[in-house]
Amino acid sequence: MTKNLAASTLLLLATCASSQTAPDALQQTLQAAQRRDQLEMAGGTPFHLHATFDVISFDGKPPVKGSLDELWEDAHHWRQEIHLGNQVLVEIDNETGGWRTGTWSIPASVAVGIDSLLRPFNYPPPSTQRLETAKDRLAAVNPNYECIGAEPDLPNVAPEVKLAQTTYCLARGNHLLHLIERPDWGIAFNDVQPFEKKYVARTIELFRHGAVYLRLHVDALTVASDFTVLDMSRPETAQRIPFHRADLSPDQSTQIVHGQLLLLTAPMRPPLGHEGKVSLKIHIDTSGAVDSAVVTSSANKFLDEAAVLTVKQWRYRVSYQGDHVVAVDDVASVDFQQ
Repeated sequence: MTKNLAASTLLLLATCASSQTAPDALQQTLQAAQRRDQLEMAGGTPFHLHATFDVISFDGKPPVKGSLDELWEDAHHWRQEIHLGNQVLVEIDNETGGWRTGTWSIPASVAVGIDSLLRPFNYPPPSTQRLETAKDRLAAVNPNYECIGAEPDLPNVAPEVKLAQTTYCLARGNHLLHLIERPDWGIAFNDVQPFEKKYVARTIELFRHGAVYLRLHVDALTVASDFTVLDMSRPETAQRIPFHRADLSPDQSTQIVHGQLLLLTAPMRPPLGHEGKVSLKIHIDTSGAVDSAVVTSSANKFLDEAAVLTVKQWRYRVSYQGDHVVAVDDVASVDFQQ
């Protein structure tokens, strides 16, 4: 990495407005940005990356420090090692199948931060989504930013219904990604620098409700050529992974994690005098609809029926195994309050 190409970006809430820009032009802009800004992508340069990060605490305790080491040959051959506190997590994928060691339970901020570094366009909007130019305060402050809002365009859902939205802010003209705003997270990409034919943020900050949850810094990023470590045998105690990372792809160019919630309806009004949380096991069919739900734990049995009816109104992104749409099981919880 060499000279800094971009200044820090700030997290600001986006307010969207329609423009005359055609959706297909916006789609082409995002696809170009994906090709330039995503490390883990078909045809990308093999790399070895080391990064360190701090998980910020708000109770006065010092940040929890961690590190990421990834060797990536392609979507079927890679090794990832995460150190977090006393945990050491290793995951390897190769032709014989994937496996992992350690207890893979990490804070959501760490998972989002790592995904944002390696795959900042983890959920690139398909052509079936509503795309529009997003006017927000960030773009007003810096006219060099172009922001694109993306919402799923679901059948039988009225246009005025607000769906889970992602806002992509790019540097005008060269498609460098500066900021993604997801439904729960704001992600600032700072100190963007060139790597081969890509542009990669050297530092990333995650925000939630205006507070920094994670700071991640890329210490080293080099072209990789030695992948012998990927051939190591699976330890007897390692957990098998039933799929390759590349298998989470509908068209071998985008990666979709099953169970991504697109449309969330509020809980139904609980019976008077009853409140609490209900956990459910749900089955998501090949259209993304919840076709069955079973209560697994409940704070109040009078809430169970309302919880089942609530989650059956939710809508999920469809899941893929290879290039086939598949049904999946997931978990959900509904919190009823008066």
